[in-house]
Amino acid sequence: IAWISTTGTRSHRLASTKGGSQNAIPKLTFRSDHSVGAGHWGVLHHTGDMWQALDKAAALVAPGGLLAVAFYRETLLDPFWKLEKRLYTSAPPFIQNAIKSGYIGAFRLARAMTRQGPFADYIANYTSRRGMDFDHDVHDWLGGYPYESALAPEVDRHLAALGFKAERVFARPKSSGIFGSGCDEYVYRSQRTGS
Repeated sequence: IAWISTTGTRSHRLASTKGGSQNAIPKLTFRSDHSVGAGHWGVLHHTGDMWQALDKAAALVAPGGLLAVAFYRETLLDPFWKLEKRLYTSAPPFIQNAIKSGYIGAFRLARAMTRQGPFADYIANYTSRRGMDFDHDVHDWLGGYPYESALAPEVDRHLAALGFKAERVFARPKSSGIFGSGCDEYVYRSQRTGS
């Protein structure tokens, strides 16, 4: 969770109902009379029911408040990634390391073939760009299960039906997803009035 701007004592539980980890989203505590907003960065798409989790997160936002979320972008290879992630999370460490080595090798080759600069430079600057080291990020991507994704129009329709309007959206169109999907980022404001 990126931020929760709240005070108080009323608790809500966001949890999976379709096979995801019951602890995927921690217990959130806020005061219902003065909640500003809720932020869930790269979390809800791992709950096993992303849309229900989004509904529950949106319910935490006071009238006029902000909701900030990031979801994996839908790709052509989503079925492959779901299978890979399921295998990776259930595999012993030596299998995970083999999968990770294959992914990194293919990624390095793709960067070299497209002349994107030295891989060592990419790794050296990775933590400052992403907030985690490359190895941890690869492990996080390969093992992020449950896995769900969406495109911006689908997210917009869902949030509009909940009474939200886009403030800022950073989204790209559907892609192949050969090395992953990336996250699209959404900031929406509640259009509800009153308390």
